[in-house]
Amino acid sequence: MNKQEKSVRNIVINGICLFFLMGAVACNTSERNANTASERIDEEESEMAAENTWDNNRFNTDFASNNRYGEWDANRDNYLDENEYSGGFYRTWDTNRDNKVDQNEWNTASKDFGMENQTWDKWDANRDGSLDENEYRTGFNQSGWYSEWDGDGDKRLSQQEYSTGLFGRWDRNRDSMLDENEYSPYNTYYGNGTGNGMNNGAGTGTGNETGTGTGSGTDEGTGAGNANRPGSGN
Repeated sequence: MNKQEKSVRNIVINGICLFFLMGAVACNTSERNANTASERIDEEESEMAAENTWDNNRFNTDFASNNRYGEWDANRDNYLDENEYSGGFYRTWDTNRDNKVDQNEWNTASKDFGMENQTWDKWDANRDGSLDENEYRTGFNQSGWYSEWDGDGDKRLSQQEYSTGLFGRWDRNRDSMLDENEYSPYNTYYGNGTGNGMNNGAGTGTGNETGTGTGSGTDEGTGAGNANRPGSGN
């Protein structure tokens, strides 16, 4: 083999080696990129899962932010006695805010809260198709939830005892977490903008000049007033 042939052969061999070397580098780079992408997807899925699940502490924080407990605490002692407790539920189940619980509201809420072994006929004592607060209290107290939720047995419920008890009602699969489906009743009954306050709230009105007004409900309201006239708040 002459010198020129050897040179050509070396070039070919070197070219083949370079080709395989570049291929190996490309494979390693692709594998690293694939692993990085997979890790990123796993992290995003973990973050999404965390956002869409609630442990007891996160649920307690959500509940504390809605101020429902404070509305029900009529005597302002930072606890709920049994009447305040059932009164709070009465207002919670009264989703159309007409100060009574009708059969449709009862059917939906009793299912949403996982109430068992109760029937409408047991509660609607006067058979008028709706529950006043006394009828509701009599029926609701049969659930035994108040004693069950009273973790320290002092015959009064703190806000955390209430929210922990509520968490337990909705943790249907008993995994100590609420998924989106289990959490969804919270938004229906306790989310911001819902709830029927027990106390009157102050409202203010605005017009050409400053007006004042009063309103009832959970939150402060605003109303529009003409000059030198009071405005009404909701």
